[in-house]
Formats: sequence, structure tokens, C-alpha cells
Amino acid sequence: MNHWAVWLSDLAPTLQRAIARAQRISLPRGCDPDTRALRLRQALCHGRTVRTTFFSLPPAAQAALWALSVCPRGLTRTELVQRYGPVRPFHELRDDPLLRSISERLLLLGWLLPRPATLRHPERWLLPPELRRWLPAPLSLTTSGPAPAPPVAPALRAAIAVLSAAAEAPLAIHADARPTAATLHRIAPRLAPLPPPEIDNLLIWLLPLLAELHLLLPHGATVVPSPAARAFLNLPAELQLQRLTAAWLHSPRPDALLRRRLCSDAGLLWPALRRRLLAWAAALPTGQLLPAADLFPALTAAFGPLADATTHGLRVVRRSPWNPARAVSVWETALAGPLTWLGVVAWAPEGAADARACFVTHRGKAADAASATPAAAIEDCSPWLYQADGRVRVPFVGAGADLLALPAFARWEAADADGMVFRLDARSLARAHRQGQSLHRCVTLLERRAGPLPVDWLPAVNASGATLTITPMMVVLAEDPALLDELARDRSTRRAIAATLAPGVAALPPERAAAFTRAVERQGGAVRGPVDAPAAPPTDLTPAECATLAALCAQARQRDTAPLAPPAVLDELERRLRARLEPSLHAAPWDPLSPGPLPDAELPQDQLAGLDPDARAEAALHLVRSALRRRRALQMRYQPRDASPAVRTVIPLRLEQHGDHWYLAAFCLCERAERTFRLDRVLGAVDIPLRATRDTLCAEAAPQPRRPRRATQIAPLPPPRAAPTPLVGVWLE
Repeated sequence: MNHWAVWLSDLAPTLQRAIARAQRISLPRGCDPDTRALRLRQALCHGRTVRTTFFSLPPAAQAALWALSVCPRGLTRTELVQRYGPVRPFHELRDDPLLRSISERLLLLGWLLPRPATLRHPERWLLPPELRRWLPAPLSLTTSGPAPAPPVAPALRAAIAVLSAAAEAPLAIHADARPTAATLHRIAPRLAPLPPPEIDNLLIWLLPLLAELHLLLPHGATVVPSPAARAFLNLPAELQLQRLTAAWLHSPRPDALLRRRLCSDAGLLWPALRRRLLAWAAALPTGQLLPAADLFPALTAAFGPLADATTHGLRVVRRSPWNPARAVSVWETALAGPLTWLGVVAWAPEGAADARACFVTHRGKAADAASATPAAAIEDCSPWLYQADGRVRVPFVGAGADLLALPAFARWEAADADGMVFRLDARSLARAHRQGQSLHRCVTLLERRAGPLPVDWLPAVNASGATLTITPMMVVLAEDPALLDELARDRSTRRAIAATLAPGVAALPPERAAAFTRAVERQGGAVRGPVDAPAAPPTDLTPAECATLAALCAQARQRDTAPLAPPAVLDELERRLRARLEPSLHAAPWDPLSPGPLPDAELPQDQLAGLDPDARAEAALHLVRSALRRRRALQMRYQPRDASPAVRTVIPLRLEQHGDHWYLAAFCLCERAERTFRLDRVLGAVDIPLRATRDTLCAEAAPQPRRPRRATQIAPLPPPRAAPTPLVGVWLE
């Protein structure tokens, strides 16, 4: 017997209508009592509806339902008013459904129902038996003691380590933003003492999130810190974790770590699954060590299955998509993976009584408003600390944007769970000076973040300012030292010599070698050896450069003006350039700059008339492609749909394919407009130079008389000057 349905049918009509209005249940106007009871039962009396509605209630209402579920006899009106607030008359609830107490909320849900007085029992308010059975059980967990202080979130540590390493040198990544093996090997020491397998999984999970947050910019096959990384590092640690958590929640990509635990993820909404995992972790009690093995059974009993129609919204779900073992594996992987990395939970330290105990450190609620960071949160950075031997310690929490500038002057040396250590020495400062970095900037950076420099650091910083300059020179050797001294009396020779190294030996800059030779020859001397500086070996052309030069050769040969070189020279150069091209770089047959062989473009009129439409379209297609490559016009005999064949002179513009037919978009000289022609209706064609079409257009164009310009108008521009070289004309065209 369904007690809930019977109790709903026994309610007063006014209360039935109040419940229907509050729950948005449609009731026909003037319906009978049976129809009202049926509509209420169909909308309310379902286990899934009860669970979904329960989790949307505030905590006070949930606690009231749990207390009423263990009270099968219910409460009297006086007890109900004392515990959960008064209940207004039913007609007032119907007219004004605004809730004023927990009692009214449960009543308008259709869950807390009044039962009339009987001979043995007074009037009472209680929950139906079916509802008590379907309500989720309260979360009950055993604890292992108080929780220790939470460590720095691994995701926050890894993000700061990745940004500092990328500021030192670009990080190599794959096409999907995953780190390469070299990048993993480079960053792993900065995340000690985490175990290597966890470091690899953490970096593979984190780098795509940093790219989605635009903290890393792609630079070829590598990434470097973006300008947004400075603002990110200036945020407090709590806001940094909120940014990373929001990026993980909203990312459409599947989690590779969780995906390994699934046989199939068909229909799975990854953002919905991540929100559920985060909600489960947020429901755990804080400040207590919790055995990890007891979490999943208690959470399942309280909140239902991990996967249901909400997480698998892309398919119809009639039962739980995962079996219990699969769901346990996904939860444990998420608990030890993303939830731990984001600082939602942490684990008991080594040596604890229960090594597999965890505790909640951060609620992990996805704050969409975290992107709108208040200005007061910026520049909330922790101080750096000086150590011995030129070392400076940078904490992970509050490192600040200055961390991105520090690798230019210092080299990374060590890391622990709380921060990283960089070392400044003469070698690192000399490297910074060689790269054009200002040492004054380094001193200012350290004094702003860590205070005045220690006294023992000043000699190292000052010594790094002494630099050596390497300049290429040529050596002048005189057979007689007196000869060099005599030649140096001349002003031109003396100005060319940079320095005298020894008797008869002088240093000569390469750019002054020609002037020195001329000065010596004017005085009757002779110079042996190289006069000009040795030229650098020629750089081999890339395939793309070869393709560009081949296209320019073909374009120069087809111009009507005087060629740049004899045709034989251009043909030989184009042949050699084509031979160096890879097959993948050869252009398609319809590319106007294609270096491939050209088909025969001379087809007499009506040669295609006897062919079938497919063969006719294929032959016309080759002809049009040839005209596009040669940059020539077409004179063709075209068969319209409802007219006799006519001769058209067109300038081809482009080819398009729609379905099984090819179409030519061209400028028709007969119509003086752009027209489209179907290639299977071309009966014959021949290509002609574009100059003939230009001459035809100029001859047929009738000059229009113009009114004389007034003297106040601007004078016309002077005629353009000719290009200095024909090659410039090629590029301009």
C-alpha cells in the first residue's frame, strides 16, 4: 500500500493546490479530487525525485528531515512550531507561497503532511514511510584524530615551478600541450619530495590547464610565460587555487588519469563528473583524519551513486552507468589525483598511525567570480629570504611576479615542500651581463623582495661588472719591423691600424683592410694575404624558398615585358629549383604557380562536342586549370541550357565544385560582368594572352565626356615612375 499517495489524497483541497503551486504541478481548472491526487502522486512520489530535491535544500532543512525520519510517530503542532517554526493557514499558503519557516518549506514540498486526530492518537505531523525510506542517510564517518597543518597544494607548487622554469628557458611540449620527456626531466627536481610517477601525472594534468588559462604562450614547439602569468603570481594562494580549480571544472577535455579507470566514457559529461567529485569532497568533515577506505561507502549511502543521469547527460540512463568496483576506482584515483593536487584534500604525513587517512583542507568550490580579482588582492606577496653563499629562498605561497625575472640573474639550485632556492654567483651574473641584463635591476629586485643585500654579497656583484670584449682582428706582419714603422708615419696607414702588438706586428680591423692596402700601395709597398674579411659560407635554401623562387621564375618567363634573363637560363634555374622540392610541397594542378608539367592547352573548336558529358567536363577542367596557371584568357564555344552554342571570351577567376559538376567563375567580355559556366557544356576552347583581352576592353570602351575641372580642384598626381629593376615589378604585380 502506498501510504504517501493515500495521505496526499486525504489533504484538504486548499493545501493540495498550495503544494501544486509551490512545486509547479499543473492542475486542470475545476478538476475533481482524484485527478488532483493523481497529479501530485505522479510528480512527488519517486525515489529519484526525493534524492534530487533533498540535495538542493539548505542544510537546516536537511537536518530537519533527518531528525523527522527517525521519528515515525511524528510531532504535534506545538512541538513542530517549537522546533521548526509556525505554519500559516492553508489559504494563506495558497495565496502567498513565500516561505517563512522550515515547517512551511517541508509542508509545501509535500513531504511533511498533517494527519488528523483519532481515538487513540492526537493530531500529528510526520513524514510518509516511503519518504523516510528514500531519504539519503546522514553522512557518518569514523575519524582517526585531528588533522595536521595542510601543506602547500601540489598544483600551486607545480604551476609556480613551471612558470619559473619557462622564464629561464622555453619548455618543449607536444601538440596537445602535454610536456615532453625532456620537460618532465627538467621540472621533476623542482617538485621534490613528490615521487616521480606522481610528478609526471601532475605535470601532464597541469600544463594544458595553464595553457587554457593563457599563462603559457606557444612559441613554436615550446611555451614561454605570458603577460597574464605576472598577474597570476601576484594573486594570493587562495585565488590562485580558485583559478586552477575553475579551469579544471570547466575544461571540456577528458582527464587522462581518470579515463584509464573506465571501460567506456560514452555519454559522460566531464565537467558534471568533476563537479560531483568536488561536491563529495566538500561534504566531508574538516579538521579530522578520515580513513580513505571508508569514504566511498559512506558517500554512496548519503548521496547515491557516483555516476547517474546527471554525469551521463549525453545518453539515456536507466541504471548506474558504472559498476561499484569501477566507481570506487574512479573515486580513489580522483581523491589521490586532482582533488589532492588542488588542495581540496591532503594526506596524513609519513609515520602517522593511519597512513591512508586524509583530511579536507579546502572546500574547492568553483568560483566563477575568481577571474574578477579585487584590486586589493594584488601584490600580496611573501618576502624572500637571504641564505649563505649567495642563495635566496623564494616561497611558493606569495612568490610574486618578480620570480619570472630572477632566473635571468640566478640559477635554480634546490626545492622542498615550501619553496625554491636560487643561487647568485659570479658565473650567473656574468651570463646575465653577457645577455644584456642590467645588474642594477637585479639589485633592485632583491632589495624590493628580500631587503638590503648582505655585506658579503657586494664583492660578487661588483666583480661581475668587469667584462671582456672579444673583437675580430686581422694581423699585419712586416718582414722588417722598421718598414711597418715607416709606413705608419702616413696618416691614412696610421688610422687604419688599431694597435701595435710587437715590433713588426700590428692589429688591423677587417673593415679597414681595404683602406690599409690602398694606403700601403700609394707608398710603394705590397700586401700579401686576404684583403677582405672571409665571407660566411652560403646558407642552403629551404624548400619553401625554392618553391618561391621557382614561382617567380615561371612568372617572369610569362610576362610580356623584357625578361630578366635569357629563357634558357630561366628554364635551367626553374628545373634545378623544382628538383630540390619535396613531393608534398608541389602545388595542386589548379594552382596558378604550380611548377608541374602543363597539359596541352590548344583544343580546336567543337573538339569536345562528340564526348560524353563526364569526359567533356574532365577535358575542359584540364584546359581551365592550364589557363589559370598560365594566367591566360579563354575563348570557348559554350552550350547554354536553352539556347544555341555561342562563342564567349572569358578571363578565368576560380574553379568551384558543387556535387558532381565543376563550375568556372570568370569575367565574360561579352556580358561585361562575372558569369558562371558549367564545364560539361563547354564544346571547345583555346587560350589567348591576357594582353589581347586588355586591348579589346580598351578598344571597346567608349570614352565618356567629362566636365572641365575648376581651377580650385587639386591637380592630378604625377605619373608613377618606373620600377628601378624588373624584379621589383614582379613583386609589385
